[in-house]
Amino acid sequence: MSSNYLDRAKFAYAEINAYKKKHAAEASGKGGESESLKYQSKLRSYAKSVPSYIKTNGLLATMAFIDTKKIKKREANKNKQSENNYDGEAYQCLYDLIAGWSVQTVLARYKNPKAGTGASAGYFKSDFSNMTEVLANLSVSEYKNTEREILNLFCWVRRFAEGELEGGSEEE
Repeated sequence: MSSNYLDRAKFAYAEINAYKKKHAAEASGKGGESESLKYQSKLRSYAKSVPSYIKTNGLLATMAFIDTKKIKKREANKNKQSENNYDGEAYQCLYDLIAGWSVQTVLARYKNPKAGTGASAGYFKSDFSNMTEVLANLSVSEYKNTEREILNLFCWVRRFAEGELEGGSEEE
């Protein structure tokens, strides 16, 4: 087994558990366990769908879709709606998962055509507020490598989402 294989597993496990703990803590002050289960159920469901979206539409289109879904979360927070945005939270987590892993692995090796000059300039940095723009600026081989790496990551994300997150079993 390669270290990258294990690194993917560690990253996915850490992110899924961080999401679970975050919403368990938030829910304890709000609607209790049922509130936490709603958040977990959404992420569990969407984590299963992402690989098929990527295979059907490509990583760029999938990230654009996820980006529009997570934007609803930001808009709801701006409007200070009291209603929870379970979907937005789940899509934000998926976006952060993809962006975070891309930064740590594949994109760290590629030159950023929009970056400045200097010793460390020119490579992608860890702040990706717009992954769709980053993906659109990759060469075809860089894009395909990034897409393959994210699909490999989601093998673990799906496993840990099914094993660690509760809820959603009645929908399956």
